[in-house]
Amino acid sequence: MKKAGLYIHIPFCLQKCNYCDFFSVRADRFKNILSAALSPFVLRLAEDIKIQADKFSISEWDTVYIGGGTPSLLSPDDLFYLSSQILAAQRNSPKEFTVEINPEDLNKEFLSAAAQGGVNRFSVGIQSLNDEVLRACKRRGERKLSLSALELLRTKKDLILSCDLIAGLNKQTFDILKDDIETLLAFKPEHFSLYALCSNTRVSAEKDDEIAELWSYGKNILEKNSYNKYEVSNFSYKNSYKSIHNEKYWRLEDYIGVGPGAFGSIFFNKEALPASVNADAHEHAYLHSHAHALRFSAIKNIDKWMTAKNRDDVYEYETIDEKEFIEEAFMMGLRLTEGIDRSFFKSRFGKDITVFAGKTISKWLNRKEAVLTEKRFYLTEKGFLYLNLFLQDLFQEIDTLF
Repeated sequence: MKKAGLYIHIPFCLQKCNYCDFFSVRADRFKNILSAALSPFVLRLAEDIKIQADKFSISEWDTVYIGGGTPSLLSPDDLFYLSSQILAAQRNSPKEFTVEINPEDLNKEFLSAAAQGGVNRFSVGIQSLNDEVLRACKRRGERKLSLSALELLRTKKDLILSCDLIAGLNKQTFDILKDDIETLLAFKPEHFSLYALCSNTRVSAEKDDEIAELWSYGKNILEKNSYNKYEVSNFSYKNSYKSIHNEKYWRLEDYIGVGPGAFGSIFFNKEALPASVNADAHEHAYLHSHAHALRFSAIKNIDKWMTAKNRDDVYEYETIDEKEFIEEAFMMGLRLTEGIDRSFFKSRFGKDITVFAGKTISKWLNRKEAVLTEKRFYLTEKGFLYLNLFLQDLFQEIDTLF
């Protein structure tokens, strides 16, 4: 029985927030595929999920994550249909079934449809509770609506609540960020994501420093309240509510992406690509004896994604060779505070991490900015601040081996 994570991308938004770089389109342009009782868009999603499961011989989705865009723009009927189709196709329920929502979209009908469909985790895009900050970043909603949504979510038992915040937004101050976090703590979220603002435009060194200081300030508040940082931007209450789905990305485990703009990855140790995926004969022979990965993305042309009869036509495939695969294993694994599992790494690549990064690891151990145990390799809190420098050293060393 092969298991994998399932990511479903809902690319529709009412307006674009100025900090967002995820693929999204204005929902009002696509009323024809969203407005029916069971929308054509969701029916197509359900079909593609089945197709992808068959293609990669996946019998069970052990995690499901519906993200966007704005998944909370789906109708309750659409959300229930999509989730119930996923559950009906497998024996066991997913360990974790997450839906992202904008708090201003939540109502009792949507929450009820989610719960009945097996959703057990909500990721709420708060970003800020300050109305002036929200207006500055062109974010819909307001403090009052966010608090009402959180109150409604807390009426459901056994529902895991994760709140997203951004440090470094325009007009945000230390006092505003403190108030945001302390207000949210009253709802006892099991999980927080605190992101440092990323901008598509170049920002000054002063702004970079301000963002870093705000993020560190927020991090300290969360940690003082028993939220353990287990990844660069993610905090779990007493380390008990980590995002199982997102850990698949950081650990380079199998996940399938469905919906316009979605990504997926399938990882192989010493096996060939699936017969259903076209590959150059020479490349195919090379990969047969090496650890490698298949990365794919769904096209961002929604009209073509909806109408293409051959579903392979709406996915672009890319083979990740062993060298790049190893680099990604370090790059993603070291985002986690617990670092890289040495036995898992060896099972995938056939050799211990020290074979590929021995010099770099020794250098950072001598600096006392990394720790190597029998089971794991990870960066210290100080070393974490210089992750990019570690990766530069690492990639140079790996280059000499390939």
